[in-house]
Order: sequence, then structure tokens, then C-alpha cells
Amino acid sequence: SARHVPGKENTVADSLSRLETSGDYMINPEILAEALDQLQVRPSIDVFANRRNRQCKRFCSLIADPWAVKQDGLSLAWNKEVPLIHPPIPLIQRSLNKISNEGCLAVFIHPRWTAQPCGRQNEKEKKTSAPRLAVDLNTRRKEGEKVFKTELEQRGLNETSIERAICGWHCIWRRYRQRIGQFKEYWDKSGRDLIEIKDLKDPEVEMINYIDFLIEQNSTPANIVENVSAIITLFKAAGLSEQKIYGKILKQVLKRTRAKLKKPIKETTSYSINILLKFIELQADKLQTLTEAQFLGCTFISIMAFCTLRMVVVLRADVYQNEDNSWNINTSMWKGDDTNAEITFRPLVKQSICPTFWLSKWLNRTERQQLDKPLWWLKRTNKPATEEFTSKSIHYVMEQAGVENNPAVTSFRAASILKAFFLGFSKIAIDRFSRHSDSSMVTLKSYDKNNNDEVRKEISKL
Repeated sequence: SARHVPGKENTVADSLSRLETSGDYMINPEILAEALDQLQVRPSIDVFANRRNRQCKRFCSLIADPWAVKQDGLSLAWNKEVPLIHPPIPLIQRSLNKISNEGCLAVFIHPRWTAQPCGRQNEKEKKTSAPRLAVDLNTRRKEGEKVFKTELEQRGLNETSIERAICGWHCIWRRYRQRIGQFKEYWDKSGRDLIEIKDLKDPEVEMINYIDFLIEQNSTPANIVENVSAIITLFKAAGLSEQKIYGKILKQVLKRTRAKLKKPIKETTSYSINILLKFIELQADKLQTLTEAQFLGCTFISIMAFCTLRMVVVLRADVYQNEDNSWNINTSMWKGDDTNAEITFRPLVKQSICPTFWLSKWLNRTERQQLDKPLWWLKRTNKPATEEFTSKSIHYVMEQAGVENNPAVTSFRAASILKAFFLGFSKIAIDRFSRHSDSSMVTLKSYDKNNNDEVRKEISKL
């Protein structure tokens, strides 16, 4: 157990209970994000943390915390996660033992003490099986890309055409090639050659058998659905028709798996976008004291609150200032139909919450115009901001502003659309503002938070 349970044999947890409860150790988030990018690993949970020093949205805390997934991180099944493990010193050896016993992929942070038993053990593991699973992931990606290109080459496509097809998938290709690599491992175990894919008489049955294999491997519903999408693409590349691949039986098999991924319709209360706007209004008076992460978070909040673009869409944007002091954001929207978008921000009455104010200050802070760097260039790391670092920066500002329950970054869209509803704008106006083709249906599925109680109150009036 990682927490103190009274008893003379529970000496490790007893010693831990006498340490600082807030957590003695925390690595710089910017340095950690850079290291994780290089390792190409994304942890799913911070095992030893609290709400102040956690590095992941999900975390386990040694002290009772309603935000925490568990209080005892050692009781969690690490082989079902990609845990970030930065244990207190007395728990280093026990954490290493758990990693070894469960055979999981983990990000493990600890002092380099080769003189200590746990240090020698970790050095030995690094020499014998160095991030084995991380290497396997890289190998899987390379193999997946090789398989896909081979199938297209066999159909007569040249290298330029193949690269053009891959570029059309943008960032989705990174997931596709890994899933195709995963499928290759399954295919190799069956003793078959990849050339046989194009000659499959019943590819739908092959897909169903592969799904059964993934279920036996305890794959998550999301992983199964991603695999199906990637393998359908591979089969199409091999020249098989979609009608033969994705038939009624396969759709029925996937029905329950897809249902687990659907977001339930709940009548939960959403926070007001005013909370965030008032907070960044206060931060505008003390720009010089803001860290780069805080500055980035405030700038993104200002932009996303007034245009409902997704974070990743803003992250790949570029901007320029017009003669009338308005600013244009040019970006690409890859979700759904690929399309370019241009958003024009004009100065607002309240300058301190206006995107034009935060954009101009951000560019002045990074001296981007002189350096000719990407829009979201970080001076500290001398690199563009990553998705993970940007998300953490926004969450940090949200927490400082007093937004409770740590909602997702996409909740900005909900909060902005809801305020537009409350202000009485027409459905057409909200559709244009949010770029939803049918805001009524989207609101029902995703943003129906605070409206129902107000409607019921009005209906009850006689």
C-alpha cells in the first residue's frame, strides 16, 4: 500500500506519512513534455501526485482527493495504463518491482543512484531491455508504413502518388500506420504472407477474426475502432472493395464496441465562460509577471472563447494584422471535410479580453516578427508549442480561474455556445458563429447543460 495503514509491519507507508503531504518531487512540465515528445510516449495517468503537481489529467494521490482516480497508486493495474511514475524515495524499489512483474510500458522518473540497489536494478534493466515497449512502438510504426506503401506499390502507384495519399490523412496517418503495424504482427503469427491480402475472398470475416484477437488481448473499444478504420484503409489500398470489407455482419459485431465510445446525454451543469474571461482580464494588467505557459494559456482561451475553434486547429494557425487593427487567423480544419478557415477578429470594447490584444502581446513577447518563427514559438524550449504542452497550459489557467472538476479544453465551445443561447441569438446566428451545420442536434448531444431547468421553470408557470 502507498498510503499509511496502522500496523507495525507497514513501515514504508508509515515513513511516507511523515513526509510533506503536498509531494516533495516535481519535474519541470516543459522539460517533461519535451522528453515525452522525443520518446513518443504519452502517459495516461500520474501515479504519485496531487492536484497541484500532477503532470496528467488523471492522477492518484497519497492523500484523499475527490479529483484523484485512486488514493493508492500501487493498487492500480499499471499494465492497463501508460503510467507516469515519479515515486517518493521509499517507494522506488517497490515501483520497479511492480513494473517488472506486470511488464507494462511506463515513464519512470527517479534519481540516478547507481550505488543504491534500486539504482543498480534500473541500470541493469536499461542495459538488458531498454525501453523495450517504446522501441516496439517505433518498430510497429515503421512496419505499418512499410506494409501500406508495399500494397500501393503492388497496384502500380509511384512514390510521389503514395506520399500524396499519405499527406491527405494529416496527423491521422500516425495512428493508421501504428495500427497497420499491429495488424502485421497478427498476420505474421498466422504464418501468411502480406501478398495474400489482395487475394482475400472474404475480407469481412478476416476483420471479424482480427477483432476477436484484439478483444482477447484486452484492447480498449477505442483501440478496436481505430484498428478497424486502419485495416479497412489497408484492405482498400490492396484493391479490395469496401462492400466486401465492411458488410452488415461486421457492422453488427462493432455495434456494441462503438456504443461504449458514445458520449451519454447528461443534464450536467456547465461553467460560465465569464469565469475565464474575467480571469484573463485580470491577467492583462500583469503581463510581465506571467510565465510563458500562463501567457500561452490566456491567449488560447481568448481566441477559443470568441471563435469556438478547436485547440489543435488554433495550434496550426498563422495570423496577420490588417490596417484597421483587426487580425486574421488562417488555419486548416482537418476534422470531417478538409477545409481552410479564415477568422477575422476586430477590437472589442473590453480590450483586455479581446483576441487582438492577446495576439499582439504574444507576438511582441516572443519577438516572432524578427525571428521569423512559427506563431506559437516558445522561447524557453526554442521550439513550437506541442499539443500536450498547450493543453496543460490551458488547464493550468482554468484551474487558477476557479473552473471546477477539471473539464476538457473543448468545454470552451460548450460555454461559448451556451452563452450565445442565453443571450437570445437565433439558431442561424449560432450556427454561423460555431460553424456547426445543426447546432440544435449538436447541443442535444454535447452542450445541453443548463438549458433544461430554465425551460422547465417557464413551462411550470400557469
